[in-house]
Amino acid sequence: MGTQLMGIRLFRDNILNEDFWPKSNWTEEDTIRSIVDYDLMLGRTFFTDMFSTFEYTLRSLLDAIEPPKSKGQFVDIKQVCERLSKYMEGDSTIFLTLIDLLRTIRNVMHNNGIYLGKNDKYIQLGDKFYTFKVGEPVADRNWAMTLFASELITSHTAAFVRDKKISSYEHIKDPLTDWQGFPYTFP
Repeated sequence: MGTQLMGIRLFRDNILNEDFWPKSNWTEEDTIRSIVDYDLMLGRTFFTDMFSTFEYTLRSLLDAIEPPKSKGQFVDIKQVCERLSKYMEGDSTIFLTLIDLLRTIRNVMHNNGIYLGKNDKYIQLGDKFYTFKVGEPVADRNWAMTLFASELITSHTAAFVRDKKISSYEHIKDPLTDWQGFPYTFP
């Protein structure tokens, strides 16, 4: 979160300040384009970090419930969620649809805002519809989408942690604690 906070402060304290921009060779259009580009980059960074944290949390839960057969075994996040959904009480359709949407958005961001799937994709989450056309930019790459995703991630993470089957585990170890240097002690 430190990188995003630094970016937001840079945006607020410098980029929005007219004195920040060089007076020569920059048109107002150049300045506006730079602000919009920076804003998109900051939003993508925030979304990517948020999704990575969510994905790490889900992988840690699955590893606790179903220990991997071999160290370093990679499981696609879609499979992680499908396997975790077996442990959820109630309907997991919304959760699996959310993961599909978030994965698709993350992949679009990795492709500079262009959807590069094999076929067009349509996802409905609640009363919202998301359309991804092959080879076309995605319009919903904005802060509103990031905030919407953040709310959904927060509520679904909380639902997982509160789920009786998942919360029945006495201890879910953070895999990072196995890395050299942990626990870190401050000098």
